[in-house]
Amino acid sequence: MKFTLPAAFCQFLTALKLPVADLLAEAHLTQAVKNGELKLSPLEYYQLIAAVEPYLTTQDVLRICEVANMQQFATPVYAALVAENGLAALQRLATYKHLIGPVTMTITDQGTTVEVRYRFIYSELAQLKLAVLFEQLLAVNILRAGSQQQIVPLVVASRFDYDSAFTAHFGCTGTRRDGNCLIFAKEDVQLPFTSADERISALLSPILRAQLTASDGDDPLMAAVQQQLVTNLARADDRLVSVGNQLGMSPRSLQREFARRHTSYKQVLAHAKRMLAINYAQNFHLPLVEIAYLLGYSEPSAFSWAFRQWTGMSFSGYQQAQTVS
Repeated sequence: MKFTLPAAFCQFLTALKLPVADLLAEAHLTQAVKNGELKLSPLEYYQLIAAVEPYLTTQDVLRICEVANMQQFATPVYAALVAENGLAALQRLATYKHLIGPVTMTITDQGTTVEVRYRFIYSELAQLKLAVLFEQLLAVNILRAGSQQQIVPLVVASRFDYDSAFTAHFGCTGTRRDGNCLIFAKEDVQLPFTSADERISALLSPILRAQLTASDGDDPLMAAVQQQLVTNLARADDRLVSVGNQLGMSPRSLQREFARRHTSYKQVLAHAKRMLAINYAQNFHLPLVEIAYLLGYSEPSAFSWAFRQWTGMSFSGYQQAQTVS
């Protein structure tokens, strides 16, 4: 599955005075830009968030999550705004969430309250604070913009601390706990939206459904292989036969599918190792020897050589560059 961020997204980051070209290079995503758009796999999405996060101030994060800005590059946000009320808006956003990020959004009616939870693909990787804040701020902002009421959640929770600016924006004190959630009073999310528009909803629905179908069908086999590889590599297992067994395919069948796509298992494996290595180095600051072990290299020197091939830098040079930035 690929997620498309339109040219307007990069233009918006530029307006925030972020060095977009440098950030894409740092995240090794320069090749992901096609006609100004960013087409990202779930792993690449996280690499982008990890690269952008250190450059953003609290006010930048709040500004990005303003509904007026999000509408520029996220049609599902606009679709949510024209829903009849907040609950319908949250459900619609959850339905089309995969169009704008590798996140599953779950809405649970608990009687007098409504709970919103987010599950991030590749839970083995760091759940970056920016990724969690982005989702929670967006949900609250959509409810406020649509209802024209200052809706305050009953609970805002995640594994991260919330600074004073975010606490002020939410209108309540964030709670630190495992997992993440938003809880709203049901009467608040049932307030009618002043922005509701049945005609536009009817027009957008088939368009978004078609986009979701196309996105899910981008290349389900390759997406499944990449996801399985990330899980397997966390257990130091990079064998083709393991991936085949888990997907119910023989190694020979998988190799034929790779050849049909003009690639090979060696190339697919190298891509997965490259993205994980960068994640371990950039987000977890693990030493070379430990990353080499995690990725199944028999010798640290072999990993060191591979890392230089992937990034054009030595491992120590990459770590120093990260420290400086």
